[in-house]
Amino acid sequence: MEPMEIILGILILSLTVVIVGHMIYELFIKKKLSEKHTADLFRQQRMEAGKTPESTAEEDEEAEILLNDAFVIWPVVESTADDDLRAPLKRKQVKESTLLLKRVEDLQPTNDLIIDRLNELSGCVNSANKRQFNGSKTLIIITIIIFTLISFISGGGFSWSNLSSYMFPICGLTIYIMASMTPTFVLNRRIVNGKGNSRNFMTVFIAGLFGMIAAAPTYKTVTKWSDGSTTSDTDHGATWFTLILTFFVLVLVGFFIAVIGLINYIRNYLLYV
Repeated sequence: MEPMEIILGILILSLTVVIVGHMIYELFIKKKLSEKHTADLFRQQRMEAGKTPESTAEEDEEAEILLNDAFVIWPVVESTADDDLRAPLKRKQVKESTLLLKRVEDLQPTNDLIIDRLNELSGCVNSANKRQFNGSKTLIIITIIIFTLISFISGGGFSWSNLSSYMFPICGLTIYIMASMTPTFVLNRRIVNGKGNSRNFMTVFIAGLFGMIAAAPTYKTVTKWSDGSTTSDTDHGATWFTLILTFFVLVLVGFFIAVIGLINYIRNYLLYV
């Protein structure tokens, strides 16, 4: 193996580890804001820090200002006769609100109304950060079917002894599924912008391929002989050609599912679009 191939392999492996590690952190390790603050808990924390058990009027006033700032950062998504419904729709809004709410936590207010508001807004931020699968389930099913067919066509079938040969599709699918976990605030922004009901691109693409098979023309030739008899011949060549083309395209998509996952990672973990 050439030195450049080794270096390239190490770079790809390192990048994969970094990407997977980042997704694992965002999905399973990253701490949420607490939604269970109580006056008794803050009193205990204040006494441990050498403060007065009850928060001062100045601290309560500052906490109220911070809570209001954390709320008005969010755009209005729906207006009613009584109030305006706001929600974070961008990563910057979520981050700024999180910092402001943590500052309120540091003030350790003991006013019940302030604590209730703190818990409420913390719950909104946690909900906005919650991730939901927004990839193509059709692509996952097709990839599993394609690699299963390839395994049986090659004569191997599934066995624990050749499990290593399944690592590529398994890793590709895992990366794709994790990378397709989209934050709720991104999904909400798409809904507000009128894009929430749009179907996943890969689902539409695969549906289009099968639509080509269904629409492929079948030619029927009728020959009339001199004795008055007729014979007919049906040509399914276009259908078979489209079917074979679709199969190879799906195989190609299945092999590059990790690349599709990388695109989703950039969208859902870096750019938030």
